[in-house]
Amino acid sequence: MTTRYLSLVLAGSLLLLGCNGRGDDDDNKDTSISGETGTPEEGGFAISGTAFDLMANAAADSSLYPDGLCVAVGDPTPAISGGEMETIATGTVNSDGSYTVPDIVTTSALGLLVVIYDCDGLGSVLASATGVSADDYDGLGDGDEIIDHTAYVVSADFRDGIDASLAAAGYTGNSIEVDGTFVGFVLDMSGNPIAGATVTASSGDVTTYYADADSTDGMFTTGASVNTATDAATNAMFIIPGAPISNYECEDGGVHSFESQLAGSQPGYAVFIAFYGE
Repeated sequence: MTTRYLSLVLAGSLLLLGCNGRGDDDDNKDTSISGETGTPEEGGFAISGTAFDLMANAAADSSLYPDGLCVAVGDPTPAISGGEMETIATGTVNSDGSYTVPDIVTTSALGLLVVIYDCDGLGSVLASATGVSADDYDGLGDGDEIIDHTAYVVSADFRDGIDASLAAAGYTGNSIEVDGTFVGFVLDMSGNPIAGATVTASSGDVTTYYADADSTDGMFTTGASVNTATDAATNAMFIIPGAPISNYECEDGGVHSFESQLAGSQPGYAVFIAFYGE
C-alpha cells in the first residue's frame, strides 16, 4: 500500500479523489456520476498520480482498459446532509494509468475525493473514491501540486467477485454497486498490513467481511465459515457493503491503537478507507 491517506471521513480529514484533465474543459465533464457539478476557477492547485487496479495489482493502463477511464475530483460535503458529492473537476486517465487534474479550487474543510469511473458508462469499473486530506492542500494555490496520489480502481470482474463472495458469506443485500461499499485496509504506520484486526460500527446493523488469500471458496469465507478478522496476505482488506454514516472502530487486541473514523459509503461507489495502527 503506497498511499498514506485512503479514508473517506465525513468529519475531520476527509479525503478526495484526484482527477485527470482540465477542470474547465466542458467537453470532458460527466455529471452522471455525482449529481450537481461545480465550475472551478482558474489558477488552482493540481493533483497527479496513478490509477491503480486492485485486482490486476497494476496501473490501470490501456492494456487493461483500452477504451480509457475518466477521473473526477469532488467535494463530499453535501453528502453529510444526505446529498451527493459535488464534482469540481473532471478528466481522463492517460494510457499509462497516470492522471493530472489542474486548476482545483475548493473551500472544503473535509477533504476531496478522487473518483475513477467508466467514461462511456459501459460498466468496465465500479466508480471508486480515494481521499485527499484537507491538510494536504491547505494553503496550496496556483502552480502547486499534490503528486504521487494513488487512486484505486475496482474493475467489473473484481466487483462481480466481491458480490459473489459476499453472497457465499451470507450477505442478503443488493450488489455493492447498488448499496455502495467500503473497501478498507488495516495497516501500521509504515503501511504494513495488520492481521487479526476487526472493524465495527458504533451504530446500525453492520457486518464486516474480511478477505483471505484463497478465493476458491469465496473471498470472505474459509470453507463454510465466515472470516472473523483481517488477513495480512490480502493487505488486511475488509469490505462493508452499504456502510451507514457512523463512527467506525478498529482493534487488534491492544497490539496497536487506532483512531475512530466517522464515515459512510454512498450508493454507486466503492469508497476506500484505511485504519492506521500506532
